[in-house]
Amino acid sequence: MSKRSAPPSSGRTRQRNTVHLVHTHFQARLEEAVALELQRATQGLPVFTEAAERAARGRATACDVANDLRAALKAYLDAARPRGGLPLDAQGRPEHREALLQAGRANARDCETMPKFLAKVRSGKPVDFRLAEAARHFFSDVLRRSVLNLEHIGGVESHRMRATRRITDTIYRVRDDLPAGILDGIVKRTEATGSYAWLFDNMHVTYRDLEHFVDTGGVHRTRLKRIARYRPMRLVPFPGQLRPKHLYEWYEWGRYVSASLRIRILDRHDTVLQDMPLPVIKRLDETSGVISFEIDPAADASLLKGLVVPGSGGGQLQHEVEWEETLVLNAADRDILVNIFAPLNGLEIAFDSVAYPEYEMQVGDSPGLQRTPQGWKLDRTLMPLEVLAVRIRLKCMGLGDVALLSPAGEWRGKGLSGA
Repeated sequence: MSKRSAPPSSGRTRQRNTVHLVHTHFQARLEEAVALELQRATQGLPVFTEAAERAARGRATACDVANDLRAALKAYLDAARPRGGLPLDAQGRPEHREALLQAGRANARDCETMPKFLAKVRSGKPVDFRLAEAARHFFSDVLRRSVLNLEHIGGVESHRMRATRRITDTIYRVRDDLPAGILDGIVKRTEATGSYAWLFDNMHVTYRDLEHFVDTGGVHRTRLKRIARYRPMRLVPFPGQLRPKHLYEWYEWGRYVSASLRIRILDRHDTVLQDMPLPVIKRLDETSGVISFEIDPAADASLLKGLVVPGSGGGQLQHEVEWEETLVLNAADRDILVNIFAPLNGLEIAFDSVAYPEYEMQVGDSPGLQRTPQGWKLDRTLMPLEVLAVRIRLKCMGLGDVALLSPAGEWRGKGLSGA
C-alpha cells in the first residue's frame, strides 16, 4: 500500500507560548523564599521543606533549605506539564497543595533539586508559559503573597527580550567608541526598558484647593490636593493584578497627610461600567524605611476580583485609577512627580492660576515639556525613576526672604519683602 502523501506545508511552524524570566529577578525571589522559610523554621513553623524541620532543631543551613525549595519548585513544575497546566481551584490557587508539598519532599529525598527549568532561566532561554505560571504559584505560596504577578519573578515577553538583545548587541559593536562606564549604563538602561510589564497611560495630574495657613510653630505652609489619574496598560501578554501603591520617604509622614483611591472600569467607548472606591491605609514600613499608601489588606475580596488587567491586546475593558492626596508643603516648595513601577505616558499637569492668584507654579526643565492652556504637557514618556519637579510658591514670599529660611526651607514670614 502506498504511503499517503503529506499535506502541503503552509510555511508556518507551531508557535509555543513562551516567556522569558530574567535570571536576576528570579534568583532574588528564590533567595527571599529561602530566607523566609528558614525564619519560619527557626520559629518552629516550617512549611515547605524537610530541611526546614531540621533547621528548627539547629541541624540545617540555608543551603539545605535552598535545595529543598528547588525540589518543591520541581513538584509544581511537574504538576504543570500536562496540557492544561497546573490544576487550580475555584479561588485560582493550586489544587492538592498538600500533595505538591509531599512530592517536593520526595524530590528532596531523591536529590531531585535542580529542575531543567532553572538552567533555562539562568541561560536566558524562553520557558513554557505554563511552567512560568507554575513557578509563579510556587512563589506566591512560599512567600505568602496573594497577589504576585509574573513580572515579580522576572517575566518578560519573549519577543521583547529578543528585541532588547538585538539593541544591546548593536551597542556592544560600537564599544570601542564609548568609555566602559557609559557603555554599561546605556546597556543596563536598555535591558531595563525591555523588562517593564506596565505602562501608565493618559497620566493627568491636577493641583487644586491650595490653602495658605500658619502652623502652630509660626511657619507658613500650603495645604493642597493632588489628583493623579491614569490608565494602567499591560505591556506583556499575560494578565496582571492591579494593586496601586504610592511610596514616600519615612521622614515625609507629615508632608503626605492622607489619600483616597478609586478605580473605574470603562468600556471601549469610555463609558463607566463600575466605579469602585477602595479603602486605603497609610503604613510605615520600618524595614525599608518608606511610607506607603496602599489598598487595605482587609478590603472586601470581591472588590479585588475586578482588578485583573488582561495582557496586551486582550479584552475590551479598561481600568482608570484615580488617587486624591492631601499634601502640606512649605511656602516655597516643590512636588516631585516620579514613578518607580512603570513608564508614564501622556503626562499632563493642570493648575488654575486664575483661581489661585496668590500662588505661582512652575514645572521644570524636562525635554519635551510644553505649555498648554491648562498647564503643561510632556510630549515624551517619563521613564521610571525620572523625576519632574513642580515648584509651588506663595507669591508674598520673595527672593529677598531667602536668608530667613530654615535649613528645611521653612519660613516664618518675618520681614516680608513681598513678591
